[in-house]
Amino acid sequence: MDYLQFKNALLSFNLIYLIPAAGFYLCSFAVRAWRWKTMLRDKTALTFGNSFSILMISFMFNNILPLRMGEFYRAHLLGVKQSLSRATALASIVLERAFDGLSILAITAIAVTSLDVVPRWIMRSFYVSLAGFGSVLLVAFLSNRFRQKDKIKLASVKYDKWRGLILKLGHNFLAGFESVGSVKDMLVLFFFSILVWVPVLIFFYFSILGFDVHIPFMATLLILGFQLLGSMMPNAPGFVGTFEYFTILPLTIMG
Repeated sequence: MDYLQFKNALLSFNLIYLIPAAGFYLCSFAVRAWRWKTMLRDKTALTFGNSFSILMISFMFNNILPLRMGEFYRAHLLGVKQSLSRATALASIVLERAFDGLSILAITAIAVTSLDVVPRWIMRSFYVSLAGFGSVLLVAFLSNRFRQKDKIKLASVKYDKWRGLILKLGHNFLAGFESVGSVKDMLVLFFFSILVWVPVLIFFYFSILGFDVHIPFMATLLILGFQLLGSMMPNAPGFVGTFEYFTILPLTIMG
């Protein structure tokens, strides 16, 4: 990397775009917090303020710890503040990530239509990701059908200490999926998930304009889709390396 060019590029950034970019990026976290609050409405009286603060703390830890460890801290922190099972909190985060994945795939699918030729590996990756995220949501949806029976069984049957603990953890984990008990619930959460990325897209667009770079809207959408899918994987602190790779990759595809 040419560090002189990097320095000059940073110095050339038009700061007038920084305020709206930061504002829209903050809006995305507000929508995230509201969605998480909605997911847990039947499990705990989570306020928007607590949801937002816990979310921001977890993202801070994602930027300084590897492998998205901030998500585990988010489950722990929610459990401490709301007296909620950590397993239930963690399940809500898994569910959140599945909705994020599907909404990002929808954005990427729209952007891919702008390509003259779609590389085969992109289509394979798309179908594998769709199957993965879809499977999580299907399991979450179906688990609500059987959980009530398991709850009765868990209360009526005596187990040894360790088996009982494992069953209780599993039961508490599945409790985090209660927010997708119907198709309507799933559609509402999917709508919220799309809304999460709209301000992120605007943030990204303003950031590009700040560097006086002008690219087609579909290209912006494709770059964002790749970046977001890349950021969902276990990463180095601050997504260093992964973020750059998944920014350059779509630009290479578009020529």
